[in-house]
Amino acid sequence: MQRRPSSSDKAAQNVANIKAVRDAWLARPVTLTITDALKRYGAGQRLEACKALHSLVRDHQSAQAFVGSPLERILPVLRESPLAEAPFRFKVSQGLATLQLMQSGGATLSLVAYEPLPSAEASQTARLSDHEVHELVL
Repeated sequence: MQRRPSSSDKAAQNVANIKAVRDAWLARPVTLTITDALKRYGAGQRLEACKALHSLVRDHQSAQAFVGSPLERILPVLRESPLAEAPFRFKVSQGLATLQLMQSGGATLSLVAYEPLPSAEASQTARLSDHEVHELVL
């Protein structure tokens, strides 16, 4: 008699699937190249000297290809198992979600999603970063 998988088995499988997708993404040659460039940038090299990273933050197609593959595979698993966690460091607050893909030294590569807030809740202040920031709208 074949036993039916329990919900804890399914949750464990979802966690394993998410981690496998993350690990495969981190092991891709392009990701390893970006990781190396981020390390050099985090150690103080100019962005222009870190060609792969420079291209990533300047070129929409490069950025889309870089993040699209893991997200296309992770998001369905997260939808199926709402209590599963994203396999990267993340922060969610009203109107803002941040997913940290990698970090080295003083450099961080993150995805940020903004959700428009109702005008009644619009902020009366601005928060400015104390470091260099490069953003690319995907």
